[in-house]
Amino acid sequence: MTWRVLVLVAFAWFGRSVAGAAEGASGPSVAGQGAAVSAEDWMARARDSQRRGLVKQALEQAAKAVELAPRDPRPLHYRAQLFERQRQLPSCEADLSRAIELAPGEPVLLLDRGILRLRLGNYAGSVTDLDKYAERRPAKAAGLWQRGISLFYLGKTGEARRQFESHRAVNPEDVENSAWHFCCVSRESGVAAARKAWLPVSSDPRVPMREIQAVFLGTLKPEELLASVESGGLTEGHRVQGRFYAHLYLALYHGAMREREAEARHAAEAARLGVDFGIMGEIARNHAGWLANELRMGGR
Repeated sequence: MTWRVLVLVAFAWFGRSVAGAAEGASGPSVAGQGAAVSAEDWMARARDSQRRGLVKQALEQAAKAVELAPRDPRPLHYRAQLFERQRQLPSCEADLSRAIELAPGEPVLLLDRGILRLRLGNYAGSVTDLDKYAERRPAKAAGLWQRGISLFYLGKTGEARRQFESHRAVNPEDVENSAWHFCCVSRESGVAAARKAWLPVSSDPRVPMREIQAVFLGTLKPEELLASVESGGLTEGHRVQGRFYAHLYLALYHGAMREREAEARHAAEAARLGVDFGIMGEIARNHAGWLANELRMGGR
């Protein structure tokens, strides 16, 4: 599982040009420097602005391309990328949805929206999109750990478990994948069965993944996991990252143990620390809300 913010795939996945898609679009060309400025021109300007770090300006220029080429999904997809980088996730989803209406069979749009919907806590929508993506790209299905997490939050732990098991084929040295698998099995069959079914990892070098594995296997205490992050020669940035992942997976661990108070405490701390950790930070924040709903409904 990646620790990075989702990077949406580039928009150059249609053969026709943006300018060609703009033909017949409502509205005139935009005048600029004595000549008409096409949608293709605005896209080029937006890309240049983005390269120079001028994301707000790039968004304004991408909006011009969207206006001039309303039937082309690529300017919408590109603007969605910009919205995502600005953490304007609802606007990102809106553009992706409009692009999918224009190109309903385009796999990359379904993938991007499926992952985004996980980040927004729309688990059913996430699974729907990722299932459609997998139908079109079956060779990529095992890589969809995001689908497994969405299924877990929907309570479909059997399907989620199978997703994490298949993910192991493409990413065998991932403690996070094993931890989510553990949570699924524990819900279905109990903690002892989950430990017996643990997907062992021998070389996940990320701090503190080795210690997280030991906690789930019962060979390390949660407080020892937290202490391990504070010791050693980590930079402050890596230490904050380590604290975040320690608290996130301690929340999941205590959830599997049916220790609600500890789960809620660690989930809240992970949510606080996870602001800069992209999709996993958003999963941490969503987990706190999901847990509150579980408790209201009398779950676990």
